[in-house]
Amino acid sequence: MKKYILILVFASAALVSCVNEPHGNFDYAIFNHERQLWHEQGIENYIFRLNEESMANRHYADMYIQDGVLTYIQLSYNDVPMPVEEVIFPSFLYGNTISDVYAKIETVADSADWCDTVEIQYDSEWHYPKYFRYRRASGVRSIININKFSFALPTE
Repeated sequence: MKKYILILVFASAALVSCVNEPHGNFDYAIFNHERQLWHEQGIENYIFRLNEESMANRHYADMYIQDGVLTYIQLSYNDVPMPVEEVIFPSFLYGNTISDVYAKIETVADSADWCDTVEIQYDSEWHYPKYFRYRRASGVRSIININKFSFALPTE
């Protein structure tokens, strides 16, 4: 019973600490500018690795985009490669393309269940969001990052 009371106290403290904070330090002007630069490039054939980490889980998906459409994906959940059809909790696959990742970040920024954006970084050459870290009102921190970006496509 004491354990549950302690958890309730910490969760309440996390929620109260967010109530008086401004809705994060998310800079919509920079975000929209970088997203516009990404779109203006018209890149439709690329590969990238989408990583998401929270306090309990770590997973990634290697995405292969051809003509703006996902053509292949390789998943790993807590460092164990998994076939797509066996993924039980595919919630981290909120985006198949970098444009989808931008949309997810915007959804997080507009959501009422987070306190602040801890950090967001953009690739200076290709303008995709390469790193996004935020804290939810519950106190859980999440990290989304994109790496292994390339224009090379796999051979069939």
